[in-house]
Amino acid sequence: MPLCAKDTALQFRHFSRSCRIAILSFRILALDVFELALEFTMMIVKAPFKRRWKVELVYHDESPNV
Repeated sequence: MPLCAKDTALQFRHFSRSCRIAILSFRILALDVFELALEFTMMIVKAPFKRRWKVELVYHDESPNV
């Protein structure tokens, strides 16, 4: 009887450890996906501002020559 309880406890510990590893792996994957989505969003948001800054810089660079 104690052997059976010991085996059950070991199986539960192994299952619990496997669940924790799976949850941690999922959280890491979710964070990676979130980071990529955030990076992509920032790239889309910053693109018009980058273009505007380039135009302003070119305009300011050419204005003293005129």
